[in-house]
Amino acid sequence: MPFRLVYTAGTHGYAEPCGCSTMQTGGLARRATILAELTGPRILLDAGGILPPAEHLAYALRKSQTLAYYAAAGYDVASLAADDAAQVEAAAELARSVPLVCLGRESLGAIPVPDYRLVRPQGADRPVLAVFGYGVTSSALSAEALARRLDTQIPAARSQAADAIVVLADATVAGELPDLGAELRVGDLVLAYGGASVTLLSGVEVVGVPRDFGDRVGVIAATPVTRAGGSSTLRWSPPQIIALGAEVAGDEATRDLLVRTADAVVPTLPKPAVLARPAGMAGSPACAGCHASAFATWSASKHATAFTPLVEKGKSTRPDCVPCHTIGFSRSPVLGYVAENVQCETCHGLGADHVSSGGKTLTVLREPRALCGGCHDKAESPEFYFPTYWRTIEHGREAPKAADVP
Repeated sequence: MPFRLVYTAGTHGYAEPCGCSTMQTGGLARRATILAELTGPRILLDAGGILPPAEHLAYALRKSQTLAYYAAAGYDVASLAADDAAQVEAAAELARSVPLVCLGRESLGAIPVPDYRLVRPQGADRPVLAVFGYGVTSSALSAEALARRLDTQIPAARSQAADAIVVLADATVAGELPDLGAELRVGDLVLAYGGASVTLLSGVEVVGVPRDFGDRVGVIAATPVTRAGGSSTLRWSPPQIIALGAEVAGDEATRDLLVRTADAVVPTLPKPAVLARPAGMAGSPACAGCHASAFATWSASKHATAFTPLVEKGKSTRPDCVPCHTIGFSRSPVLGYVAENVQCETCHGLGADHVSSGGKTLTVLREPRALCGGCHDKAESPEFYFPTYWRTIEHGREAPKAADVP
């Protein structure tokens, strides 16, 4: 029976767009909408990178929302990539509700994690896929031992009537495909999480899945083929990539799940404090006297009211939101920020000496492209294009043009 292999990867705990931009992509509610539309016989896989980074400022929230979604999403198999395996407790929670695979891992705490699982398209008896998880860092084995184990386990899977092998390979650590052994053959498929674009490897289909794939869903059509000797295999179509853009409406049930989880977890998150102003900071009003035109440009920009949207959305105490909407944010020794909004000294550095010297001590303009990109990244500000945005805030006696900014 023909079916579709549907795959996701690179979620990294990004449960929902923060709402700072109308063009933000991704989010689990949008993913749920697309998955619901992909009806008919299918197998749903995740190639890894599910959990949020352990250092995320709202880790408990991102982890809880992600685990809640995956528990309800109906995945047939998910791979334990290096990003996930490093978080043993969270990965064990994931394993309680999602069928994980990881060659050579064997367990997460008391929960068994097999090398592979046999799966069929939902609602069908055939074909049968043996889905492996493969990653050197995730495993307890060396790279050489892992390759030998794969060469042993693939024939074992075929002996259990597997029509094809699918390997969810973690290529994020070395930046290239690991050694997949010699037992794969035509009709088998490798989803290389963090690997290169689509290539052929000894007749095996290899589909690269970027680490930032979380705002997309991949679909590969599979057609059973009978070989001359009577055995069966599969023919894979080129992957179709579905973007989870702003035009995709979020699934209401998933959105409600995320909101309920947030309502339970957000009150437990650490709340940033308002810190004392350091001696070297002047504050934006101190700039207005000598730089009236520049101050007017800043005052009319969204930077001057950057904290207001957080207040309006009830996120003014969210530790993952305030860094890009304040000045002087610090994680330690105390989590907090000095003042609301993105101010003059965010870009120009501390200015008290500049003010007290009457301008003789110069401030230092931080490298604009890198500075802007720290907050205006792909996830939070996907429409950001530096030359265009720079024109909305350029100021000063000799405002540099975008083309002149390094």
